[in-house]
Amino acid sequence: MRLYLLAGVKTAPLFMERFRAILHRKLTEAGLPVSSRLLYPYGDWSRSGIVQVREIAHDMRLGPARTFKSIGGERARKDIEAELADERRTGDPDSGCDPDSGCDPDSGCDPDSGCGPGTSFGSGSGLQPDSMAGPTVASLPLLLIGHSGGGTAAVHAAAALRATRPGPVYVVLIGSPKSRIPSSLTGDTFYVVAGRRADPVTRLGTFGGWASGRRTAEAAPSDARRPRLPSWERGRHGPGRTAEVPIIGGHADYFRESEAYVNAEGQSNLGLTFGTVWAWLSSKLPL
Repeated sequence: MRLYLLAGVKTAPLFMERFRAILHRKLTEAGLPVSSRLLYPYGDWSRSGIVQVREIAHDMRLGPARTFKSIGGERARKDIEAELADERRTGDPDSGCDPDSGCDPDSGCDPDSGCGPGTSFGSGSGLQPDSMAGPTVASLPLLLIGHSGGGTAAVHAAAALRATRPGPVYVVLIGSPKSRIPSSLTGDTFYVVAGRRADPVTRLGTFGGWASGRRTAEAAPSDARRPRLPSWERGRHGPGRTAEVPIIGGHADYFRESEAYVNAEGQSNLGLTFGTVWAWLSSKLPL
């Protein structure tokens, strides 16, 4: 499996790192060969926030048939395809990370070992050329998890990747604005929200779309000649499943685990978010 986490606007370098490390380890323990990486499709916190917001706003307006025009989605797609192509060519990721180098997913990679932060390869992952035994790189599952505007880029990148490769592609949106999802991805897309009041970003955008007019079974025969008017459906291009996670705080707090973000039952925001995502993944992956 190839796991990619896509950040949103003005994201700090290690904002999603702890979540990535825990998910990476859990997938490895479940017996899945996995590599993981953080992506910044709109740039990190050193890039102009105004430019990032403008690009995300552009991408949010794209309909399911126009995702190829996505700015962030195309950046993410190119990064992912370049990495996969390099693996097919050499049998190893271009980062030089070695599963035996002592690179610990829980603590982040040691730069002195040749592994950069945000990139880990599970012990025994056995990244191999396509000609060797086991699943080919092209057939390995891809999992794209986007927070905030990164979710929009994740949907658009996933749509392009699914159209060009045989392996499954799964998408998880965490606290993301609503971006219309192509029907080919609907069943494999999961939307995690903290609630409309807790996370106003999830109120932005739309999953809606126009549907052709329908006649009810009780319609009179005389209505058969009347034109059917299209109707607006709010969830026409929505995800296959949505779940609300009761975190403390709001949009920036899904991955917090300090004492201020631990509830009365001893569950941190990070634990709640991870548990919700893992439950959905368990229904999709051969765990």
